[in-house]
Amino acid sequence: MRLKTQAQEPISLITIDIDNFKLINDNFGHARGDEALKRVGAALLAKPGDQAFAARFGGDELLSPFLRSCPMKP
Repeated sequence: MRLKTQAQEPISLITIDIDNFKLINDNFGHARGDEALKRVGAALLAKPGDQAFAARFGGDELLSPFLRSCPMKP
């Protein structure tokens, strides 16, 4: 990402909060919760665009930077 920043290309950052994620961990265990997070991350990376990665930011939050522009509009 440093090279993209130095080239002054836009970078977008998407944050995702998974509603009721605690219920997955409480009802099915943390291994299942981890699998759910991996699936959400994989789905995010499958979208068109130039994502660098998807990372867990908190308990049920994911971050994903797009190194050009975000293909998803609000």
